[in-house]
Amino acid sequence: MAERLEHVTLTITTTGSAGSASGTAVSPVFTNGAEVLRTYWNYHASTPSTADAALYETDLGATLGAIDAKSNSTTDAVRYPRLSSFQDLAGADLSANEATEPYYIPAGGTITATLAQGDALTAAVVLKVLVRRF
Repeated sequence: MAERLEHVTLTITTTGSAGSASGTAVSPVFTNGAEVLRTYWNYHASTPSTADAALYETDLGATLGAIDAKSNSTTDAVRYPRLSSFQDLAGADLSANEATEPYYIPAGGTITATLAQGDALTAAVVLKVLVRRF
């Protein structure tokens, strides 16, 4: 099967009380796996600046690892998350800025976006994730 680039849009609608509302959005299953290349966080104008948002790798409903996160910020942003658990030739951990490998989502996996500490809003954040599908 040929690789292809695709935008996956995750729209989080939050429910709950002001300042403590939360929400979740889950991607379709990546049947043959995918790599996360870029994220674009687009916040609703009324989302409070105390909101915490994150993008996770999920598999069979289990949350595995954080791919990207924004804490106490509702500034729209384009980001290029990369694996940060690599080591250089001397065995020292590379920082996220030095790591160059995109996150790989295995076959059958999904990605999940969450928002907490928000207000009850429709489309509190719309996350567009550029992926390379396999």
